[in-house]
Amino acid sequence: MKDSIREAEKAELFQAVSALYIPLSLFLACVIMAAGTFLIYSEYPVGWALVAVSATIMISAFVILMRFQNDLRVAGIMPSKEDEQVDPQELAEAINKDLGLRFMPTVPLIPSREKAEKSKDESDTKAEVEKISV
Repeated sequence: MKDSIREAEKAELFQAVSALYIPLSLFLACVIMAAGTFLIYSEYPVGWALVAVSATIMISAFVILMRFQNDLRVAGIMPSKEDEQVDPQELAEAINKDLGLRFMPTVPLIPSREKAEKSKDESDTKAEVEKISV
């Protein structure tokens, strides 16, 4: 029980550090790559070392990006919840309560085929009425 809480805390810490490391390292890698490219262009051999360092930093950032997902959080194990599963419905209600929102009924973004055919029939009827009235 305490082991899973410790693991969840460790996973959260890794995720927080990763969230800071990834953009910072990619920015620094771009700056170092630009410096290395300039030195290579100016025919200094140390530019290749900077390009290698930059490539290493980029690869490490992408490896951490691939490992970024916190599997314990996905499973619902939170360090503050003492090793119990978090119910998605309960979580949604808590978020809505905090934000002062209510559940809204879902509205389909794409109309059903029957509604599309009905609206097409109505537009055809309107077009016929306009032709007759002209």
